[in-house]
Amino acid sequence: VARVLRPAATMGRDAEELRRALAYLVTSLADGSTQAVSMLCAEGAMASLAEVSLQGSGLEVEAAMWALGSLGGIGAVLDVMSKQQATGVSQAMRGGVLALSQCAWNAVGDQEELSRLPVALALLLDFMAHEETLSAASGDGSSLRVQCVVALGSVLASLVTHAPPNRHGNVDRGVEVLLTCLQTTPVLSASSNAAAGAAAASDTTCGSSGAVADAAASFAAEKAAEAIGRIALASVEWRQALRQCGALEALAGWIHCREAPLRLQQYLFWAAAAIAGLQFVSNEMRLHMASADAVHAGLCTIIDILDDDIEDEYASVGAERSKDADMPALLGLVLEAMRTHPGALEVQEKACSCVGLLVRLVTASRQGGVPAGCVAVVAAAVAPVVAAARRFARCPEVVRGVCAALRALLGVAPLCLDSSHCPSSSSEDCQKAALACALSEEGAVDFADEACDAFATTPHTEDLLEDAIAVVALGRGFRAVLPKLDAAPPGSLLRVAGLKALFELGRGDLRLMGQACRDAGVVQAIADMCAKLAAEEAGTDQCGRISESAALLMGLCGCAPMHVSRAGA
Repeated sequence: VARVLRPAATMGRDAEELRRALAYLVTSLADGSTQAVSMLCAEGAMASLAEVSLQGSGLEVEAAMWALGSLGGIGAVLDVMSKQQATGVSQAMRGGVLALSQCAWNAVGDQEELSRLPVALALLLDFMAHEETLSAASGDGSSLRVQCVVALGSVLASLVTHAPPNRHGNVDRGVEVLLTCLQTTPVLSASSNAAAGAAAASDTTCGSSGAVADAAASFAAEKAAEAIGRIALASVEWRQALRQCGALEALAGWIHCREAPLRLQQYLFWAAAAIAGLQFVSNEMRLHMASADAVHAGLCTIIDILDDDIEDEYASVGAERSKDADMPALLGLVLEAMRTHPGALEVQEKACSCVGLLVRLVTASRQGGVPAGCVAVVAAAVAPVVAAARRFARCPEVVRGVCAALRALLGVAPLCLDSSHCPSSSSEDCQKAALACALSEEGAVDFADEACDAFATTPHTEDLLEDAIAVVALGRGFRAVLPKLDAAPPGSLLRVAGLKALFELGRGDLRLMGQACRDAGVVQAIADMCAKLAAEEAGTDQCGRISESAALLMGLCGCAPMHVSRAGA
């Protein structure tokens, strides 16, 4: 590759596509392979890419700068950008801005790369200071502005943990630039003036014709808000500084502007929550409960804060949660949103997901058992969740949230453990009996059973199916699930999801596993089904996952995993 790239760098316009393809290939080879990076550098690939970046004029220059960053990191990108800085907006500068976005994220944990970020920040700020004049000349200012904001946010998010407020002038200035980007967005400008305390003209409102945002400006504002949120999540000191400087009040003012596009409103909610936590989100939802868009944005942010999937791009790890005592009130707020907007698909989808998360948090106790009075609180969720299930029974997005919520609710009061009657006179047991009764009367398990059949062959529904199978198992016992898995055709997502659901349930609640294992017939049925599925899936894409899940489940039941391995073979 390096040897082809060397002569291609000097072939002129006829080789633009070749240079672009080679640059993409270099990036792919370098991604995750230090050996490939060393070999490419030894063959002179960095020098060839720098030549393409300095002399080219097409899209191959941006590709070359990205590849250069993959090989040489921030230093190699800055070297080319510094040589082109005096020329204004060139393809090399544009490509360098793009490359810095990725290089900055990769710099975390690398002291040598981190030491170069202040230089990159200074160059970016200088470039952005002249961006309006330069982009007017280039004729493509909107996309360039977005690229600059993304790069600036990436650099700052990596630097703020090492540069507290008022310690590094360019870091402070960079945060100000991001806030200014939001303030100057047309759709937010009127509310920005109000949030800053400036006197607005009497005929200026959020809905005026002068405040209509164009798509590119809104996109740049989204990226600026995202960057502000990431800075707040990365540093407690910066989180406090953003509160004190009025950024939180400004974000709240922009959220109140009803003309903001839905995506931008979601980013504003997310950024504000990163600064102020769940309390801010719940307060805003109460204020704007009549607005489906505002409620939807708030629900999305609640999920980002509460979900423990830290690999999610927008998981707000580090954001302030409410106190445990506030979780029941937050659940009540989510249920109010469901009742206020019963026909809004997006609200019902996200609200059901919130219910699934909040039920677990409301009923969790550090001392074991369920906190007093909490079962009665979560029981109020049954009717709204089932209502959403009935209204949007064929919508996988809503059904996914419904099944997650029902799984959480049945986890508190599993019907298969005969919790529908009151085994003692304790208040908690009676509340669990009432919850179980409500789930049974509303047909929660029947709905999950139907969902298994309706979405068994729908792509990207494995998590939905896992939760649906879990609901059936919690409602009717493990034995009731086995025929559904046995009848599912080879390659069906239901098979993998079902085995995983049974294993997770048995591991998470030993009462369920104990009930199944006390019945020798159930244990043998599980062993027979696991062996059958492993044999039928041999040679398919799911073979490994089926065999692994079957072995785990059989091990939990006390069966010999070797039986599954031989069947799969």
